Amino acid sequence: MADDADAPRPTRAHGVAVVVPGGLGATFKDLLDGGADGAVLAGSSHGGEAGVDFVLLPDGPRVTEMALGTGGPPVIAVMALLTCCASDELPALGEALEHSDRWDGALAIWRRCGGKTEAPRAFRATALREDGLERPPKTNEIARAAGAGVWRRWGWRVSMTAWDIEVIAVWTGSFALCGLPLTAGWVASKEPLRFWPAEYAAGERGGTQLRPSVCCGLLHAAAISPDQIVIDPMAGGGALPAAAVRLG
Repeated sequence: MADDADAPRPTRAHGVAVVVPGGLGATFKDLLDGGADGAVLAGSSHGGEAGVDFVLLPDGPRVTEMALGTGGPPVIAVMALLTCCASDELPALGEALEHSDRWDGALAIWRRCGGKTEAPRAFRATALREDGLERPPKTNEIARAAGAGVWRRWGWRVSMTAWDIEVIAVWTGSFALCGLPLTAGWVASKEPLRFWPAEYAAGERGGTQLRPSVCCGLLHAAAISPDQIVIDPMAGGGALPAAAVRLG
């Protein structure tokens, strides 16, 4: 059971959760930081598909750009934040979603990024879980608890095949984070076994296996300057040199 002190404590200004490659959260925090209420490294999940880092941001124009892939550093995914609480008992997750005061802001971001004009009528809840936890809940149990909280709050119809809006819950050893996916090409909508978006799918369609967000994070972590030459001796698909060119 997680200690409540282990859960990240975002301020009201932090309305967005950015999903970045595991181990590169501090690098992306520095990339995304924008002031006193700027980026906050929320924490990490260390195994499985949930093996990623989370950076919390205030809403702003670059959120839309990152979600749509039209600007900002390449990231794995962007979510409008609904709650970030201790990964304690499952009913507490549902209660946190039911009583969250972030819903209005999150729905406004979801509408803007997706060009939505109508209120959602149907939803589905999905879940990811960090691997290697001791006696963890099953992912369907996490999704069920999250979905119960959403239903009690809004009364939306549940549909796993014809939903208007999706709520995703990520369960780690120290916190649970829930949000509304904003990223274009959210893979869960077509491939239930893949929850992060197009970066993964691109590699499986024959593109580079080294994702753009990883390349970006590695190059910034290495502090590559514009006057330096990047040499990739195991070139493969040329992902690192290409990213270096794009980043200037």
